[in-house]
Amino acid sequence: MTEIVALEALVARIRPGQSLAIPVDNSGVAMAATAALLEAGIGDLKLICVPISGMQADLLIGAGAVAAIETSAVSLGEAGGAPRFPPACAAAPSTCATPPARRSSPAFSPRRRACRSCRSPASSAATS
Repeated sequence: MTEIVALEALVARIRPGQSLAIPVDNSGVAMAATAALLEAGIGDLKLICVPISGMQADLLIGAGAVAAIETSAVSLGEAGGAPRFPPACAAAPSTCATPPARRSSPAFSPRRRACRSCRSPASSAATS
């Protein structure tokens, strides 16, 4: 049976350091949940963008709530690049990971890659 909970109760279940999977902007992003996360002051989050993210990730990054991110891009689509993502990658490249282009197994590869946004070294294992 599916449990329906209030947004505040859902946010209360999220703890600093947890991983959150967030969708691409055109997939029904829960911006009200993002605002509630920011209002609650929950930080040190590990974002897993499925497969990319936009405004949701950029707001969390800009608020300092993200400790690590795994993504192929953070973009505002036709509005251009996400303004908070590249500076965050440049400031802490070890927390900005892009997955290997080809995975031979479901496990993360320890190979080093360059973050596509800031071109600084980033390991895909940084967010595991």
